[in-house]
Amino acid sequence: MVKKTPIAKSKPAKSTKGPRSKKASVTKKQSKQKRREKGKSELDNPKYASIDFMLEMVDKASSKVEMKEAEKLARREKIEKMIEEKESKRDKKKEERKEKLEHAKQQLKQKKKKNADKKEKEKQEQVAKEQKSKSKKRVRFS
Repeated sequence: MVKKTPIAKSKPAKSTKGPRSKKASVTKKQSKQKRREKGKSELDNPKYASIDFMLEMVDKASSKVEMKEAEKLARREKIEKMIEEKESKRDKKKEERKEKLEHAKQQLKQKKKKNADKKEKEKQEQVAKEQKSKSKKRVRFS
């Protein structure tokens, strides 16, 4: 068996001491009477709607669809633009790397060519020195 507990009663309003207030009064809130509103299905029901209202609803629906399609297209264009920008950046980087590589190759070729030219010159100078030294006759003065 469940025990029932008594509900506590609220205390009566006490009067405040002072010359101005003689009696405390409790004011009752006035609530507005709720009126029945037409449901969405009743408003949309063509049985109760006028032609103008239905045309207006069709226009609203079509404009919403058009707005959504426009937003989708804008998003797609934005994404495509971003992808193109990324690809162009990649292409630029590739081109820069190729140019750097070509420049480095050319410098290496020039260095090798200079080194080869130096070696040839040194060889020619050595050959020339050897020929000069051989061509000289050694004469001894006695």
